[in-house]
Amino acid sequence: MNMKTIKYLGMLLAMLVLSVSFVSCSSDDDDEDGGGNSSSVVGTWWCVDECDEITAKFNANGTGTIVSVCTEDDETDKISFEWEQEGNEVWAWTEYEEEFEGRLSGNTLTVEDEDGYKLKFKRK
Repeated sequence: MNMKTIKYLGMLLAMLVLSVSFVSCSSDDDDEDGGGNSSSVVGTWWCVDECDEITAKFNANGTGTIVSVCTEDDETDKISFEWEQEGNEVWAWTEYEEEFEGRLSGNTLTVEDEDGYKLKFKRK
């Protein structure tokens, strides 16, 4: 697994973690973004960045997986992660000890890695 893929997967994880944070917000926060379950990071998220198609799955038990497929060479990488949420912020860390932060806004999860690289994910 190359570093670029790991970084992308980490970013995805961070975005997903950020999504979960909205789920734990009070009811007034739910009203601001449309309410309902759309604020939960739990579920599947999708992003296309440069040559990679990235899918992140956040499980309700605080674990998840990121799958990155490079469209140029069909190379696939899979990374496991754990996540936590507080408010509208999500934190995630991979099995490779990479950490990510994310922020959920409606059906968009923006994830940033420790180097400042950002990815935007959409709910799938």
